[in-house]
Parts: sequence; structure tokens; C-alpha cells
Amino acid sequence: MNKNKQFCGIDISKDVFDVVDHEDHHHQYQNDQSGFKEFYKILSDQSHCVMEVTGSYYQGLATWLHSKKVDVSVVNPLSVKRFIQMRLKASKTDKLDAGMIRLYGEYENPELWQPPAQYIIEANELHKLIVLLLRQRTALKNKLHGLKAKGIKKAMVITSLRRQIRSLDNEVSTLELKLEEVVKAHQADLITRLCSIPGIGKRTAIYLIVITQGFEKFETSRQLISYFGLDPTIHESGSSVRGKSRIVIGK
Repeated sequence: MNKNKQFCGIDISKDVFDVVDHEDHHHQYQNDQSGFKEFYKILSDQSHCVMEVTGSYYQGLATWLHSKKVDVSVVNPLSVKRFIQMRLKASKTDKLDAGMIRLYGEYENPELWQPPAQYIIEANELHKLIVLLLRQRTALKNKLHGLKAKGIKKAMVITSLRRQIRSLDNEVSTLELKLEEVVKAHQADLITRLCSIPGIGKRTAIYLIVITQGFEKFETSRQLISYFGLDPTIHESGSSVRGKSRIVIGK
């Protein structure tokens, strides 16, 4: 446990963030510039703020604190979840979550967070939009399939669905080309090396680069595996219990 720092655990959501400070006091602030400024008032030179990766909700606060030279760590929720499970905490509230995140920081002293490079931010937004459009396309295709199963083949709704699907196909293709262009401009060699691995194509290589920030977030393969929540587990006890080893996918 690091006793030289004053850890603050932060549980952050779309509209607010809950904080448990080093003295175990609970605070709640708006997740916007005014809330950031109010939170900053309770911090000191020894403060170390710890929060989880929660969609994009954490990015505004983490970036703002980093700009103010405040120590910030952004950690994998799976790591915190395991930390909580080890302490047999079954209850779940925003205050309790913030408190456990603070304890996680005190015991684990996580490394400091650095904002991603600008090209990673742009690439990540492009990727998220592509995923959104692909989901919309899947929904439209399912609707089209359902209508065809009913024997409807020439109605106006069929024509409209096909037109929307073609439009989404074109938009996704355009965005994928832009995403490749953005990543290639900075990581062309890494794309080539990843594509040399059997089973990894260009799309997967680009996806891996975007979500790992060019693999700069990790020093070991074990850290990468933990980040994705893929943990090989061995189920053995004594000489009689020999369960099948398996991969556990964290959520």
C-alpha cells in the first residue's frame, strides 16, 4: 500500500461522478467542466485519482485532470472487479464502487494515464461509427429477411430497405478507407507485422492498433490478455480433481 499518495476513487457515469477521497469522504459532482472545477478544489499535490474505463464517460475528466498536472490512472474494470471479489463485496452502489476503486489504487498503485495520440482519438471515433452503422445494417437485413420469409417481395418497404442497406454499405466502405488511411499514416509497419500473423487480416490489425493505442498501453502479453479479459484457467486440486482447462472471457 502506498501511503505517500492521497488516492481518490472515482465512479463515473454519463451525468455525474462519485468520489471517495483519501479520508473516506463521499462527494458527487456533475460530469462537466463545472463539476471538474469543483472536484479540483478538494485535491492536493499528493492526490492520485483512479477511475475505470467506462465507455467514453471518463475521457473528459481524465483529460482535464491531466491538463492540470494531477496524477490520474485509468484502469481496466475487470481488474477492479476481481479486486472487489477478493474482498467478498457483494453490494453495489456508486459510493461503494468509488470506495473500492480508491482501495484498489492504494494497494495496486496503478501506472499513470497518458492521453492517447490524436490519430488514435480520430481512429477510435471512426471505428465506433463503423460499428454503429454495421449494427444498423444488420437490423435492416434482419427486417428484410423477415419480410421475405412472409412472402413479401415487391412492396415499397422492400425497396426502401434495400436502398438503406446499399447506402450503409457505401458509407461503411468510405469510413473503413478513411480509418485505414489514418492508421497507416502512423503505423504502416505495425499493420504489416500484424498481418504476417496467421489469422489476422488488415481489418483486425487496424482494430487491434486502435483499441490498444498502437500497443503502447502494454509491456507484456499477459497485460494484453488481461485487458481483453481472456484468462486461461486450470481447474486442478490435489490428485483427484482434474477439470478441463479453458479460457474465461471477462465482461
